[in-house]
Amino acid sequence: MDGIRLGVRGAASTDTGRQRSNNEDAVLVRGGLLVVADGMGGHEGGEVASAIAIAALEELGDDPAEDAVVAAMIEANARIRAADATSAAPTGMGTTCTAVLVADDGAHVAHIGDSRAYLFRDGILTQLTRDHALLAEMVRTGVLSAEQASHDDRRNVILRALGAAERPDIDVATTPLCAGDRILVCSDGLTAPVADADIAAVLAAALDAAATADRLVRLANEAGGPDNVTVIVADIVHVAHGVVPGGDRGHAGRRRLAVLAGTVAVLALAGVLAVVGIGSLGRGTQTAPSPSHSLPGQTVDETPSPAASSSPGVTASPSVPAGSSGSGPVPSVPSPGGSAAPAG
Repeated sequence: MDGIRLGVRGAASTDTGRQRSNNEDAVLVRGGLLVVADGMGGHEGGEVASAIAIAALEELGDDPAEDAVVAAMIEANARIRAADATSAAPTGMGTTCTAVLVADDGAHVAHIGDSRAYLFRDGILTQLTRDHALLAEMVRTGVLSAEQASHDDRRNVILRALGAAERPDIDVATTPLCAGDRILVCSDGLTAPVADADIAAVLAAALDAAATADRLVRLANEAGGPDNVTVIVADIVHVAHGVVPGGDRGHAGRRRLAVLAGTVAVLALAGVLAVVGIGSLGRGTQTAPSPSHSLPGQTVDETPSPAASSSPGVTASPSVPAGSSGSGPVPSVPSPGGSAAPAG
């Protein structure tokens, strides 16, 4: 297929949930780079840690290399530790970080913590990451059953996170992709209260990426919303070289496009005004929202709902879970928005 390559149409949605007062998750959708970070270390520490991680990855620009993503996560680890060390009240802050870089040769995953990346293909939902959490490890080693783990109060103890150690232990893997695949990246605010089968059913529905992301966030809130919840949905498509598919960018992406269009108009007007001697106009900037877990030996104040067990492959049921709870549309992320771009 000469001249054809893989492209991605991505969208993100996030919400504080029903039991938290602030959102400590942070998210980035830029070109083929999809990132979710879920902070820990208290109210302020979690927000700072996740924001630092996203900022380091955003610095990579629109077409980063696979190795650059891992290097940026290592850099974020150092920045988080430095920020905590110089804080007036160190909290032991840290953050999960799950990054998926969509390229022509597949999805390159760099991961630490218990946020997750999934591949949805032909009705089957497959988890691409491994949870770096105490209970997940105990289930893997046979110490606890999945049922026992779902009722254990240590479900928020994380074994690996950015900021937790001088040298972060980051998992890396590559999964082949094809047109028609869907990528899901999310915080545990989705996967703790919502079963994989229900997630798969929403991904299988005939909804675009933005509507799917919003629907998954609503599903988590309908299940009690025990934590901040952040979701990225990205559709993999074929595009011609040099062509950007005009697909769905989600609410965040549409907002970004509107801001860019407004900026162009303002700059054009500024140029006219400057010519006639009236002056020029400036433009403002927006900052991304910044994430609640605990490092080994720490626990968060709120106890989330029992985690739904997951399996390597889950088949989507033909029915979609019940509709919106009536709380209105879930706000999408006002950080760098969903994008539609050729893979890097």
